[in-house]
Amino acid sequence: MFAKEFQIISKLPIANILFRKKKTLPQAQTTGRLERSYNIQNAFMVYEEVENSVKGKNVILIDDVITTGNTLKEAAKTLKEAGAKQVFAWCLAKD
Repeated sequence: MFAKEFQIISKLPIANILFRKKKTLPQAQTTGRLERSYNIQNAFMVYEEVENSVKGKNVILIDDVITTGNTLKEAAKTLKEAGAKQVFAWCLAKD
């Protein structure tokens, strides 16, 4: 919902680029930075059909809440490995 509103205001295209390749606990159900880091480690992949559209592009990750930043860090790492030029994160709230 947040991304769709962002698209209306910014006129930038939105796309679902990432998916979880492994089942993880919700970050809120983990305790401490280390557990949260391990929980989300290597959890994402770029959809094969959009991988070429990421290469050399600036990408904005949109999330509803940021707590430790581990989810965004891991997602950004995955996008950079797929060839994204820069990755920015925009969040609605910080815990």
